Amino acid sequence: MIGFVQEPTCGGFCRPKLNMYDKEGGLPLGVISGPLCCIGGCMGRTGFDVYGPDGETAIGEINKKSKGVAK
Repeated sequence: MIGFVQEPTCGGFCRPKLNMYDKEGGLPLGVISGPLCCIGGCMGRTGFDVYGPDGETAIGEINKKSKGVAK
């Protein structure tokens, strides 16, 4: 196993959030935070930001590769 991801209580409310750990019950590695979502969908972006263990230092992002409308 590479690591362990856990959704916090209430999951970040309107912004999806996941906590990353080195193993179940282990040291925190970082936080994955999604775009602000309201009724009717996300507010413009679909990427997820990745933060360090402090939850504030940006260390990367996860984005969906779009195929576009027309090929």
